[in-house]
Amino acid sequence: PKSELLSSRAGMIAARTDSQKQPPLGDAHGRAPLLHLGRDPTGHVADAGQVWVSNLQLLWGVVDGLQVGVDLSEFAGLNRHLTLNPNLAVRVALLHRETNALGWHIAVGAYGSTAALNSQLESRYRATYNDDGTGKYYELKEETQISQRYVRPWSDRTANHAWAVDVPVRYRSTYDKQVGWRATLWLSSSTSWRFSRGGHFTVHAGGALSHHAQGWPDLPAWRVWIGADFDIGRAKLFASSSYDPDQLNPVTLQPGLGVDLGLVWAWTPTFRTILRAQPSFVGLMWQLR
Repeated sequence: PKSELLSSRAGMIAARTDSQKQPPLGDAHGRAPLLHLGRDPTGHVADAGQVWVSNLQLLWGVVDGLQVGVDLSEFAGLNRHLTLNPNLAVRVALLHRETNALGWHIAVGAYGSTAALNSQLESRYRATYNDDGTGKYYELKEETQISQRYVRPWSDRTANHAWAVDVPVRYRSTYDKQVGWRATLWLSSSTSWRFSRGGHFTVHAGGALSHHAQGWPDLPAWRVWIGADFDIGRAKLFASSSYDPDQLNPVTLQPGLGVDLGLVWAWTPTFRTILRAQPSFVGLMWQLR
């Protein structure tokens, strides 16, 4: 019948119109901006009821403006000191404002863990050796501990462990990992510019102060970071730089300064994979609900 044909055509037009309203997959990033820049928090907070896996961290939007999370890799002991590290993070939105072209987001948060690698206990020894008759000194005569102090967590990896065998007196150091509780307060902001084609360019910046069980305040713990991300179709490119006296660049073995580059690829509007130049090297950005 003619009425049924008109009704069918109207339904097809309505369905086509609804599909046109759906943003392309490349815009999925805009609906779900980065919750972490590498391992550092951004100014964004998960919406109420949302559950995310963000770069190996499990996050839950309790209510609008409040998010709690757990670092799964630390909890499972996938860290340098291979120790189970129960932890909890809380993030609160201080500012959430968006216009057609701009977005401003500021968040404050706290992170606590029970088994963090806070420092190394360096013990320094003076050793005297006997001459074996060939001008070499291999036989230990006596050894005395001359000092002991807390040093940065990476100190054992940058120490010179080479021994000279042609001198009777030598000095050596041993390092003992100091694992204990750690508490961190941080503040982060994210400012976004929206493109007419869809997607965003976002600048992130933040800082953190920490208190821990071993070596503080002689080893003050703090961190600052800045970075940006840029949407191109399904891809999100990001780059960041940070300074943290407790961090060691695993590529250059230089302490303090860290640089990270990465790619986020959207396979679906809710599932993305992350490739990074720094550990953990791979990650997920996956909205579970």
